Amino acid sequence: MDGKAVLVDPEGFIEPIQLLQKALGVIEVVATKKLYIVRGNVSRLNWLQETFGTTKDASSYPTMIQTTKAYMLYLIGSTLFTNKSDGQVNVVILHLLMNVNQIASYAWGWRH
Repeated sequence: MDGKAVLVDPEGFIEPIQLLQKALGVIEVVATKKLYIVRGNVSRLNWLQETFGTTKDASSYPTMIQTTKAYMLYLIGSTLFTNKSDGQVNVVILHLLMNVNQIASYAWGWRH
């Protein structure tokens, strides 16, 4: 399988609260509350759907990019990286979605 390994560069690591702010445009209070509820670096999939699932086609370009990242995080959490947490996704995955143009270059689902 061709593509880049799905790895997060430790040097470019952004804390989860700041990651939600930067990648999805979520204000700090909301980001803190959503991460605190689930005690960690995970977000509930239903929160992503409720928050970003109603974006209109006429939204601004930055909003559409944020919505795209939220949708990709939702898909990844509900299909590729499912786990016993049932309905949650680790927001650290957003590191891989920061540059929307690079998302297709990763080898999603490939293991050594």
